[in-house]
Amino acid sequence: MSELEKMIQVEGDVIVIRLPAEFTGNVAYDMEEGLLERAQGKAPLLLFDMSQVSQITSAAISLLIKTAKLAEENAGMAALAALTPVVDDVFAITKMKDMLHVFDSEEKALQALRSHTTSAGKGSTPDDAPEAPPPGATAVETVLFDKPGPKHTQSVLQIARKRADALGIRHVVVATTTGKSAVEAAEAFAGADVGIVGVTLMAGVWEKYDPPDPELMRKAEAAGVRVLTATHTLMGNVGSAIREKFGGVPEVELIAHTYYTFSQGMKVAVEVATMAADANLIPAGEDVIAVAGTGSGADTAIVLRPAYSNCFFDTKIREILAMPR
Repeated sequence: MSELEKMIQVEGDVIVIRLPAEFTGNVAYDMEEGLLERAQGKAPLLLFDMSQVSQITSAAISLLIKTAKLAEENAGMAALAALTPVVDDVFAITKMKDMLHVFDSEEKALQALRSHTTSAGKGSTPDDAPEAPPPGATAVETVLFDKPGPKHTQSVLQIARKRADALGIRHVVVATTTGKSAVEAAEAFAGADVGIVGVTLMAGVWEKYDPPDPELMRKAEAAGVRVLTATHTLMGNVGSAIREKFGGVPEVELIAHTYYTFSQGMKVAVEVATMAADANLIPAGEDVIAVAGTGSGADTAIVLRPAYSNCFFDTKIREILAMPR
């Protein structure tokens, strides 16, 4: 009996999947084939019991979204019931409740599944439906965190994955000091047709800050991440050396500090995308997603069209997906 079969209980025409406490990337990977197979049935009705889940990763959330979408494509429905406080917080930040059918209890979820019809929506009504944007405009959701910091990493990566899927973006650049964010990005984008570039700090500042962790870097590269260590485009280059020795402010650092008016992550996101374009690891002039943060981890994600550093002002920030306010 497979691990997935151990989690399954059939209640009439509803398949109930009782998820484990640690719903991680490895668990999701083991479940994926069997779960998607069930979602391809005739009008499948799937109920995910979340009452025991105390840890959930981006890859696991991605599997839930993929399964729900596939079930709907086959005139069925997937519902989630009894979210724990930890999972509820993650879903609130990433707006997953807008994408998935979520219920307070298993009883309510079962009732909704059994009354499901192919014309049913996701609980919205004409009164609470958002207004359509005016002609020639696009409505894009931006998530604003009350405080910066690495605790938002999983949420930011899930937001980035959702937008990459929606826009068909093929390249993601992630700022990573030790390699931890690169590993987490690889997990968040597991199964997606996306190339990930992890950009580290330049070697000249490793003594001041944390150097890359060899084990984490090997793990990231094994997951398909291409790692780049190079001179920083906006800060930490020859201009910074001139400032340190002779004083004054290099012009390029004025650009960096302008991006700081948004957030530290905004400056780093633009910088690592430019570095990756200069290294020919991502295409200049094509929309990509850049993820960065404040100090460590990730709290900022943007869609941008990067340029090479020698034509830097051709860079276009297209969408702000997440940032600290």
